[in-house]
Amino acid sequence: MTAVSEKPKITWDDFKLTSNEVGQKELLTKLAAEKIVGKTAWGCGGLAMLDLVSVCDGIENIAIFDVSDRVQGLWEKLQKFIPTLDPNNHHASITRFVEWVEKEYSKNDAIRLLDAIEKGISFLSTPTRLQRIHKIFRANQVTYSNVDLGDPRKFLVFVMDQKKKGPPHFVYISNIARCAAGAIPLNYSNMQVCQRWDDFRRSLSLIPTNALVIDSKGKDEGEWMVDSVMRLHPSEKREDLMPPIQELFEYFLRDNNYPCMTWTLEHGAAHTIPTRGIFEGGTYLTEAATNGKLDAIMALLDNKADANFPAANGCTPLTCAALHDQAEAVELLVSRKADLQAVTPSLKSTALHEASRQGSMKAAKTLIELGALTSAKDSSGLTPLALIQHSKSEIYKKRNTPEYRELQKLLQKKNVETRQPRTFTPSAAAPSSASTSSSRVETKSNNDKADSKGGNS
Repeated sequence: MTAVSEKPKITWDDFKLTSNEVGQKELLTKLAAEKIVGKTAWGCGGLAMLDLVSVCDGIENIAIFDVSDRVQGLWEKLQKFIPTLDPNNHHASITRFVEWVEKEYSKNDAIRLLDAIEKGISFLSTPTRLQRIHKIFRANQVTYSNVDLGDPRKFLVFVMDQKKKGPPHFVYISNIARCAAGAIPLNYSNMQVCQRWDDFRRSLSLIPTNALVIDSKGKDEGEWMVDSVMRLHPSEKREDLMPPIQELFEYFLRDNNYPCMTWTLEHGAAHTIPTRGIFEGGTYLTEAATNGKLDAIMALLDNKADANFPAANGCTPLTCAALHDQAEAVELLVSRKADLQAVTPSLKSTALHEASRQGSMKAAKTLIELGALTSAKDSSGLTPLALIQHSKSEIYKKRNTPEYRELQKLLQKKNVETRQPRTFTPSAAAPSSASTSSSRVETKSNNDKADSKGGNS
């Protein structure tokens, strides 16, 4: 079992809105074949919007909504420059536009544009496509609105205003995390992400049902985009425009985020399906226990996850925590009714057996203090003490350390007194659970009874 890797750190400024996505040529072919349902096109971003509009015969108006200063500046410049091109002189128009891009932006942007033209995915790739775009700009039928798709109130105003010009043929949105107008921008965190997800969903519902929706989607890895692609969504198939709620749930589990995990569970995420994060057949709770994600464990348990439900290999969440020496996770799980004496199907070993075998000294000590049986034997007849004496673990090579002697001494005791598990207090960011409060009440009640007995004796 291996711990889940941390999410990559990404530099916001690395993303270029005008980059061409893999698969764009195929999408343009499909879009060109679609029957026109409206004479307008709505969308965000830069030159990619022109590329899309240029393959649609009949579009008379372009309405841009975006929140990027870079994008706004681009469209203001395009509205002045494109009308000066000669649509009847294709070659000269290409030369002038490429030179303009290099002057206004960079040589690399100009090189990418030339590559797009050559591949047939630019509005400059054919005379007909250039003429369509030029006609729209000459008629002054291009508007820019500083509107975030993730703000349903402002987007509603935009939609109502644009509907006066007729229904859109298509709407182009971004689902790339580096895009400020995307579904989940990278500068959002915690409950902002949850609110953004809900707002984005509400805005999408405002798009006319007969319009096509096109999005750019890609994965962020390090400082680069991978698997970046444009996708065409017919009106009846828009489900995958939103990041699935289950993906958000898994993201927040790795982030050890109690409030956001709870929110995703309340909005349809499931905590019972096997995970893909650690080992085949694992569960979200075994993953959280393995990595010592205390707030994630609490969120799962507070939302009815079974503290004793094993992974496919038979390891319970408690065993997983013990194996990886997550002593605090061990204590939390036991306080929430994890079975100290549960055994694995094959080796018949308890969490204490596995902690002892692995050399997880902190977890083993915690288990003993919580009442784990030190005399229990596994399928080979070995007790936890026998396991630490015969283990080949690197942890035990120096058997004269204070930690080893303390664990050995604890294991040698017979009939260790079982005590009430200590209650666990979540971090300040995590709400206290009803079950944790109940545990505190029970502990206080037991202590009162003990005091009462002591007073009578």
